[in-house]
Amino acid sequence: VQADGLSGDGVASRIRAQALGHLGGLYVQEGRLEEALGLTRRALTQAGRSEVGAELFPWHLQSARLQARLGHRDAALDDYASALQVLEAHRGALNRLQRLAATASSDAADTSLLYREYVDLLLRRAREAPSPAARKADLLTAQSVLERLKSDELRDYFEDDCVIRYREKLASITEASFDAVIVYPFVLDDRLELLVSTGPELAQVVVDVPRDTLRAEVKRFRELLEKRTTRQYLRPARKLNDWLIAPIEEILADKNPRTLVFVPDGILRTIPMAPLHDGEHFLIERYALGLTPGLELTDPQPFGQQDRQALVAGISEGIDGFAPLPNVEREVETVHAMLGGDELLNEGFSRRALTSRIREKSFGLIHIASHAQFDSTAEGGFVLAHDGRLSFDALADAVAASKFRDEALELVILSACETAQGDERAALGLSGVAVKAGARSALGTLWQVSDEATAEFMTRFYASLKEPGTSRAEAVRAGQLRLLRDAAYDHPFYWSPFLLINSWL
Repeated sequence: VQADGLSGDGVASRIRAQALGHLGGLYVQEGRLEEALGLTRRALTQAGRSEVGAELFPWHLQSARLQARLGHRDAALDDYASALQVLEAHRGALNRLQRLAATASSDAADTSLLYREYVDLLLRRAREAPSPAARKADLLTAQSVLERLKSDELRDYFEDDCVIRYREKLASITEASFDAVIVYPFVLDDRLELLVSTGPELAQVVVDVPRDTLRAEVKRFRELLEKRTTRQYLRPARKLNDWLIAPIEEILADKNPRTLVFVPDGILRTIPMAPLHDGEHFLIERYALGLTPGLELTDPQPFGQQDRQALVAGISEGIDGFAPLPNVEREVETVHAMLGGDELLNEGFSRRALTSRIREKSFGLIHIASHAQFDSTAEGGFVLAHDGRLSFDALADAVAASKFRDEALELVILSACETAQGDERAALGLSGVAVKAGARSALGTLWQVSDEATAEFMTRFYASLKEPGTSRAEAVRAGQLRLLRDAAYDHPFYWSPFLLINSWL
């Protein structure tokens, strides 16, 4: 046992904790749960004397799971809360212990399970709460834990703590004025839970659809959305609407929001919400829509109408095996004419030119019209420059240099990006670029749309964004409706993949 800096008593306590805890784990395998719990509680006592706070984590987690299996829900929730507190206080030490590889549970290294199990139990208790106050307390705790889960997912995506450093600089979402309903769809093995935030109020809606059923329908929906020659997407569009929107219609009718903002979970990150269909209308016909990886990762500031420095870059030529995008020249010229600022086109758009220009000047808006792909690597994928591929990680690092300047980076637009079907981790890419770069919003696509349709969308988007009182989400909606109402582009393939990430105001 390595115990550098520990006293003799600390080393002995650490060894006893490990022995007792792992013995408890063996008892779990034999079904001797009460005895396993007793050993685990003794392991916690010894770990508390070990002088290493991180040592408490695996045994709090093991105890929480045992308490839950034994039906001791309140005690289990206390242990989950303690495990989460230790995790957040000693994350670095736990990482150095090889992501908890020495714990009694084989899946303990996946810290997302802690958050998910904790939220699951909180939501179950909330449904049976003896009073509205107790119910609200559990729902608020569940929302808070979900927010921490979202931060943890992005931290793991980048493999560093950049998210936390950025999170500390953001305003509280409760301080923002917004006319929106926030929906947290939380996917569990046996059900879908919808947490619906309407300002100070928080509602819970349970939908009886298992994870595997939901996953299969989401994958089918995504596949059919990309088939331009068929309307078969309508069947899963209605079914998903029945699961995600219909159960909260009463809340929506009461609040009558201008905007719906989703904090998607798991497989739901891989689809757009705009083409959900109620049998008469697409969701985008009813509401402006926004997405955020978490409200605590969002800087909720309205898009000001003052002039902003803009950087517009694009490639229309075929480069590195990628097809040409002939309408990019029109897109770049149109955006540049509307916004002014700096322009980088074709040979002028090199990796060095883009990153150096971003570092040297403070831009309020960056628009890149080029092939881009998100993937599951730590770099997050790439955007194509004339001289090769620029990783999103490098792009975000360059953009991040502007976030401490006087002019905030309001919007990053990637108008020809795409994410592989079903890749939940890669679907964090656009959110990750926005958060790491310190941008208040990002606009991109789940799959690559024709550059003709994109040029039409962008023209309407920017025209709407310049109208007083129009939010980012409403400007995106205007662009999508323009395509939807054009017979040449009315299939969701063309208009639905545009996603607005983070601030919708």
